Amino acid sequence: EVGKRIGSLAEEVEKIRTDDVRVAARLLNPDLRTFGLTGAFNELGATYSPAMEVEVNNALSTETEFVVGNSVVGISLFRTTEQALLNSAVHGNATRVKVTLASENNDVHLTITDNGFGLSAGPILRGKGSLLMDSATQAVGGNWSLGAAEGKGAILTAHFPLNGS
Repeated sequence: EVGKRIGSLAEEVEKIRTDDVRVAARLLNPDLRTFGLTGAFNELGATYSPAMEVEVNNALSTETEFVVGNSVVGISLFRTTEQALLNSAVHGNATRVKVTLASENNDVHLTITDNGFGLSAGPILRGKGSLLMDSATQAVGGNWSLGAAEGKGAILTAHFPLNGS
């Protein structure tokens, strides 16, 4: 009986070591060069499954994605998306989120729309998540804003200059 329990615990520790630690390491330091933004964002979104479905639409050209994925702009995009998804889940109770990447005039545009509760009337309360997104965007000369999505939910828009890399 004790031998079986020890064997079971050893298997569980091995699973954590091989699976959970690898996923955690990729989230802490996403390899945007290997997986690309779409792959990294899909993996990030999968952490919310099955409670929240995350759809990623990447309209960046291959060249732009390469530049972004090899720069601090890519990490800023990832961290902003990471916090926005957390906010959609925790504060908005969203079940669907759409993440869209596009570029125009040497800027990368990030749009994240959810179907959550939406925003309450009045000024948006700024907490740790807002400060994290401020830090991520401002580090590369970017900015972000939050508003009510059409119908129900919230929409975050962020702009990152490619020359911020």
